[in-house]
Order: sequence, then C-alpha cells, then structure tokens
Amino acid sequence: RYLRQAMQLARERAAAVDVRADVMAASAEAVQQRFAGTAWLSCQSWYRDATGRIVTNWPGYMREYAHATSRLDPSDFSLIERAPVAADQGS
Repeated sequence: RYLRQAMQLARERAAAVDVRADVMAASAEAVQQRFAGTAWLSCQSWYRDATGRIVTNWPGYMREYAHATSRLDPSDFSLIERAPVAADQGS
C-alpha cells in the first residue's frame, strides 16, 4: 500500500520520488533505538551485519508496521522533476 502511494505521488507530481536523507536517517535511528533492552541485542543472528548493527527492517509487531506504513507523507520525499518534452521539430 505504501509503495503504491509513492508510485501514485510520482505519477501525479514528478518523474520519480526519493526519500529525503534526513527522513531516512531519523527512521533508521528510531528503529535502532527500539532494540534497546530487547533480545535482539543479546544474541548473534543473521539479523546483524559485520559491525554488529541489527539490519532487520522492523523491530516490532506486524500490526505496528502496517499502521506506520499505511499512509505516505509526501513531505518525506524529494520529487525528481520530469525532463521537459522537446517540441516536435518535424512539424
């Protein structure tokens, strides 16, 4: 649903959309903070990269993820403008 909303935003307003770097960094930090005090930090698993950072996309319940991604906020994205269409030189 979230991706469909992003695609619709791009279709209506731009050639493409890109998540703003500050939004992505804040989201990644918030996810990492949710691991504090959990079993995620007390064991080794394939969810950890070579530095020990947990790389799962969501530390909570699926219903929380569904809620968090249910509505896209257009202000979280940079719009990549369409290239101008050249006039037909053959007419």
